[in-house]
Amino acid sequence: MTINLLWKPTGRLIRFVLAITGRGPIVLMCSDLNQEPLIVIQLYCVRTRIEIMFDMLKNLICGFSYHFWSKLMPRHSRRPKSNKDLKRPSENALAKVNFCWEAYERFVMLAVIALGLLQLIAAKYPNDIWNHFDTYSRTRSRQLPSERTVKYVVSADFLFCYVYR
Repeated sequence: MTINLLWKPTGRLIRFVLAITGRGPIVLMCSDLNQEPLIVIQLYCVRTRIEIMFDMLKNLICGFSYHFWSKLMPRHSRRPKSNKDLKRPSENALAKVNFCWEAYERFVMLAVIALGLLQLIAAKYPNDIWNHFDTYSRTRSRQLPSERTVKYVVSADFLFCYVYR
């Protein structure tokens, strides 16, 4: 069931999609009033995959641990204060700030590519990964190794081949 209602926090109409799942009824919200309810439900189901990807990028690959900064970039505080007098940076400073933002984006994109390579290796060579995995694992949860397992095996093989020889 779908209904468009005015939602006070946004001050505009929001599409509410009511669905019954195996865990009980849920209410989903969508800002696009023309979105089909089935698409809203499918996007909600994809949400967990996206959250897992961000978790792997953050905790396994450290894809958001960039340390690029410029003195020309504004400082961010934990308690931001309103800035009534916004000033546009000079053209020289703007170019350097844009360069710093591009470095952020490239760093994160390389982390996404690295995560994709780990997933590709896991999908293409699962038996080889498990044969080289020499660490204790209580039980294998599935046939396909995780990104963490692949990272461990690849880094151990890299160290063995290029550092310890």
